[in-house]
Amino acid sequence: MSNQRKPEVSVIIPAYNGARYICECIESVLNQTYRHFEIIVIDDGSTDNTREVLEPYIRNSSIRYFYQDNAGPGAARNFGIKYAQGSYISFCDQDDWYEKDSLEHRLNLYEKHPELGLVCSDFLTAFMTNDYNEVVYGESYVKELNLLERIPNACIETKEKNVYIFNMNVFPEMILAPFVWIGTMMIHKEVFDKVGIFDEKLRWSADTDIQIRIFTITGQLVRTIDRPNLSSGMHTGITWDGRNDRGSIVLNGVYLCQLQIQEKEGARRSLKYMIKIAFIK
Repeated sequence: MSNQRKPEVSVIIPAYNGARYICECIESVLNQTYRHFEIIVIDDGSTDNTREVLEPYIRNSSIRYFYQDNAGPGAARNFGIKYAQGSYISFCDQDDWYEKDSLEHRLNLYEKHPELGLVCSDFLTAFMTNDYNEVVYGESYVKELNLLERIPNACIETKEKNVYIFNMNVFPEMILAPFVWIGTMMIHKEVFDKVGIFDEKLRWSADTDIQIRIFTITGQLVRTIDRPNLSSGMHTGITWDGRNDRGSIVLNGVYLCQLQIQEKEGARRSLKYMIKIAFIK
């Protein structure tokens, strides 16, 4: 991390009882090939020893640390956005970690396509065993969703090697099966002036909500299909920012109905199905 000039990228890490694994997250950011960044950690009312394990990073100014009473991940990210000094905002959850050139790769794409609302990428799922002694990697999210085969060509504005720029035609796909993981998102800070910040009333689906707002207003996003830039950790007992997000499923269904992407009866059937899979085992 360079202290010689204003950081170009602000990496925002919300933290809640993450003492066991947040250091690995921070180290993955500190080891980036791109050096002009800052790390902002927002401790969202942790009751474990999160602050204690972060103390060395605080003392040597590797991170900027803020504490707030527990208000949820959306509020924590908003706190980070408020105090971010960088022109670009990147997010990383406490149990995720970046590939070494994650910031460099996404920043290069954003600078090549400055008109876009956000840049995102593929990611890997990483499952931690119960004893925390082993990490088992799953398939990339794009392959798991069969994204390349599923998305129609009409949704693709431009294709450059493994970089895809999607247009508004991809919106139904984005709602029915969200493929943008917040940990892979890079957003120009000015975009938040246009779309607003995270809705803090949405405790579980604030990330889905803001992705839809960004895409609706800007009309395009760029995604690197075959290039994971992050590993997302799946740890036993984490419920704070749930991976199987029932709130997101229902929220997406509501958007589908409100925007009348399908004919009305079809939209009602989709919403009914989403509620069923969210709340009925």
